[in-house]
Amino acid sequence: RKAVQILFGHQESAEVNNAFIEALIDDAPSLIFFKDLNFRYVLANRAHERLLGCPVAKMLGKTDFDLMPEEVARQCRASDQAALASDEGVHVEECLFGRWYEVFKHAVHGEDGRVIGIAGIIHDIHHVKQLYQELQESEKRHLEAQKLANFGHWELDLVHNRLWWSDGVFRIFEIDPHSFEASYEAFLKTVHPDDRDMVDRAYTASVANHKPYQIEHRLLMNDGRIKWVLERGRTDYDQQGKPLRSIGTVLDITQSKQVELEKQALADRLTRQHSAIIELDKRLHEPACRLTEAFQLICETASEVLDVERASIWRLSPDGRKLTCLELFCKGTGEHSSGLELSADDYPAYFQALAEGRQIAAHEARRDPRTREFRESYLQPLNIHAMLDTAIHLNGRLIGILCLEHVGTPRRWQPDEMRFAMELADKVTHAMLSEQRQQAEAESRAMASFAEHNPAPVMRADPSGRVIMANKAARQIEGQPMDVGSRLEQLLPELKPSVLEELIRNGRQITLQRSLGTRHYQFLILGLAKPACVHVYGSDITELYKMQEKLLLTSAVFQNSPMGILITDADKHILLVNPAFTRITGYSPDEVLGKNPRILRSGKHDAAFYQRIWSTIKQHGCWQGEIWNRHKSGEVYPQWESISAIRDEHGRISHYVGIFTDITEKKQAERFMEHLANHDALTNLANRNLLMDRLQQAIAQAERLGQRVALLACDLDDFKHINDTLGHPAGDSLLQMVASNLVNCLRDTDTAARVGGDEFFIVLPDIGNANNALIVADKVMHALNQPIPVEDQMLTITSSLGLALYPDNGRDPDTLIKHADIALYRAKNHGKNRCECFSQAMSDELQQRRAMEQEMLKALEQKQFVLHYQPQIELATGSVVGVEALLRWQHPQKGLIPPFKFIPLAEETGLIVDIGHWVLLEACRQQKIWQQQGLDVRMAVNLSPRQFEDDKLVDKVGEAINCHDIETGRLELELTESCLMNDPESAIRLMQHFKSLGIKLAMDDFGTGYSSLTQLKRFSMDTLKIDQSFVRGLPDDSQDAEIAKTIIAMGATMNMRTLAEGVETVEQLRFLKENGCLEVQGYFFSKPLPAEQIEALLSKRWSA
Repeated sequence: RKAVQILFGHQESAEVNNAFIEALIDDAPSLIFFKDLNFRYVLANRAHERLLGCPVAKMLGKTDFDLMPEEVARQCRASDQAALASDEGVHVEECLFGRWYEVFKHAVHGEDGRVIGIAGIIHDIHHVKQLYQELQESEKRHLEAQKLANFGHWELDLVHNRLWWSDGVFRIFEIDPHSFEASYEAFLKTVHPDDRDMVDRAYTASVANHKPYQIEHRLLMNDGRIKWVLERGRTDYDQQGKPLRSIGTVLDITQSKQVELEKQALADRLTRQHSAIIELDKRLHEPACRLTEAFQLICETASEVLDVERASIWRLSPDGRKLTCLELFCKGTGEHSSGLELSADDYPAYFQALAEGRQIAAHEARRDPRTREFRESYLQPLNIHAMLDTAIHLNGRLIGILCLEHVGTPRRWQPDEMRFAMELADKVTHAMLSEQRQQAEAESRAMASFAEHNPAPVMRADPSGRVIMANKAARQIEGQPMDVGSRLEQLLPELKPSVLEELIRNGRQITLQRSLGTRHYQFLILGLAKPACVHVYGSDITELYKMQEKLLLTSAVFQNSPMGILITDADKHILLVNPAFTRITGYSPDEVLGKNPRILRSGKHDAAFYQRIWSTIKQHGCWQGEIWNRHKSGEVYPQWESISAIRDEHGRISHYVGIFTDITEKKQAERFMEHLANHDALTNLANRNLLMDRLQQAIAQAERLGQRVALLACDLDDFKHINDTLGHPAGDSLLQMVASNLVNCLRDTDTAARVGGDEFFIVLPDIGNANNALIVADKVMHALNQPIPVEDQMLTITSSLGLALYPDNGRDPDTLIKHADIALYRAKNHGKNRCECFSQAMSDELQQRRAMEQEMLKALEQKQFVLHYQPQIELATGSVVGVEALLRWQHPQKGLIPPFKFIPLAEETGLIVDIGHWVLLEACRQQKIWQQQGLDVRMAVNLSPRQFEDDKLVDKVGEAINCHDIETGRLELELTESCLMNDPESAIRLMQHFKSLGIKLAMDDFGTGYSSLTQLKRFSMDTLKIDQSFVRGLPDDSQDAEIAKTIIAMGATMNMRTLAEGVETVEQLRFLKENGCLEVQGYFFSKPLPAEQIEALLSKRWSA
């Protein structure tokens, strides 16, 4: 009863009695038993009888080892023991007697809780087990079928968005099931990016339209591979049409798709190849297509159609030893090239393979035994991995190779590509044959027209000498034209029939020459036995005759050339020299023939010099340059020589030719010219070029050694006056003596330079300090102040010096020169005969002068200058007979500036020329106004010395007169003595021109210059103006009085008016009138006034 409770879970009750239990146990189809602790059966139902074939009564008290085979008994005992050891019992499936049973065993406890035995029930599940195994086998076969068919199926729960894939799908998609998200979105991620939208649209449309769908699309694998799949699917819906789930299949169609794509690719390739061949044939048959262009077209077609980086055509030499590249096309750069050569002997396996089979398709060229010979020298450097090389045959002989080379990766050549390459190789053969055919046709045409158009006479004659063919040149032979029917004896009397027969019989040839007219001919007569005839080939050898004459002339030139010529062999042994060689070197031919020209070496050049000569000859074929050689007498002299290498027909040096001339006189002239370029021609001192060089050197040395450099600028005081009075020859002689004295008082390291006129500079290197420089300056001034004999008289001059120091006053030559000039200018403006050291104040002063110069330019442009007029009174009548135009500067800020503050600077800078031109124009303008008002006055205008030197002065004066149409007799030009004495002759010519125009002339400031009475007479002046410096002391200063009387008397004697300037007192006026002075002007009468103020005075009369 306890066992039943354990097995069936019943509680003990009145309803459960022994009879029921026994009936339940005995009638149960399953085996029910109870064993004691010794594993002996205590209870067993009748089901055991069917299993063991033993009545139940005989089982009781026995163990399994008594009733069953040992192996089965051991299996039962093991599970019994396991049940006793476990609180939960044992539930296992066991195979007993060849059948499967489900076994339940559990330990049985007595009322006291102790284990008293084992209860068990065994169900026969053999049939169920068989069905399950069959199901598993079926599933396995199904999976294997899916695997073999690359097939899988899937289900998508649209309600919960859960995707289920079969193993086949995972296998096709190559995805680990454990890492897959199992959703529609995850599925889309596995689709090729380019196909995702298409797949999504197809599935979405299928669901929306309640229709199954089918689609082919790609999968992108992790390693970059592409798979093609065929996907089919449908969707289930509920009664309301809501989609519940989608199911479908996936079929891997990669292989079939690949086959399909390959078929399509093959079709595309064949179409492309066919089109390319048609186009290529069209191009190759164009008349203008030459062989080179044909090769380029074939290589470009191969590269484009077969997608290869390099396509080339190689020619095999007739001896099979050398490969020459006729055409190489590189697709990447689009460049064509040729000319590369390879030795065929280096690649025996390659050529053996080409001989055995027409083509080599090397998919991996670096490993292929037929092509790996190219690996190190060719394949690896150019990154070539695959080669498709096809032999090119012509007339059954291997003449070349068409090479197609793929770079980057190995490549498997397809059969259609190999056939296409062969077809292209045949095109190469056809192109060559076409070229040969065209050449043969051209040669045939050329040969056909050769005889006719050959510039040399060509004839054929029969054995009797009768001409049966004559070309155009033969028909035009000067003096004896030959045509069909002519006889050879007419041209060549030696060719009698007997001679011709002997030539024909023996197949001999002879050569004859003849002069015809102005031409010379040589004829080759060749006898032929079959057909019996003679061929006559003429050559015009007129040029050869001329060449012989040239050779005679060349020989004469060689013998009579003033330049030395020597010819050596390739080993530099002298073979020939001309007479000039002997004259220049002193060596006769017998003394030098067979010797090396090095016997002429002077020793002034080192070995490297001669090595450079021969290196130049080797590289360029010639050399020329200056070289020093030694005369036979031992004298060393310079010569200009050119050496040329002469090469024979093989390009080898056969001779050397040297041509040279003695340049001793030229070198002396160059040294003289160099001296002239750097020295003053008059004084032989350094000129400006050499001054700048020496000064730069002195500065560089001083900077390197921390020294000082002094630069003295020197100018002779009043040198212009000496030039003007004594003439330029005397001035030049003075400058030469000054230069000599200057050099004698300087150190050897010092440099004296003349840079123009009487301007000198002295460079004093390493002078120490400014005091030392001033000491040298004192020495210079003392040396120059000494009396100097010039033209039988002793002249004493003074000099002014300006000093600038490096680095104190400048760090470069230009700055030092500028500052020394500034200091010199200061010395001359402060009394002369002194030395001034440069200071910044001088520079500032110069800046002020330059500023004023700019202001004067501006004043001229802006018409700031004005004229004031001072009346000139005739003493006899007291009336105004003239006015003097005097320049003033009306400055907009500084007011009226008197002339003494700006006229000297204008004179110095030359601005006075333009200012004076304006004064002349303005004065004439005002004169015209007064003339129109009826005022008859003379207009006196001053001319400065600088204006007098102006070549355009006459034109400017004429312009002023003509512009304002004034009476020339009312214009007077005032000139200073210095204007006239610079160049008296030119001055006289100029004044004569003015006089011819009716213009009056006045000598201003007379008595202050150096003019003589003779010169004064030649100048033809109208007026002498007594300078105010003589008037100022009148009448008390006796010397001034005598000078004034003398000038007045001189004017009266020479029929000139005299006019005294600067009259300020009545005593001065009385003295001048009493002594015969005709006219006066000065502050006594009026100061200079503007035109509008002076007009009131022009009609006034002063009491005498």
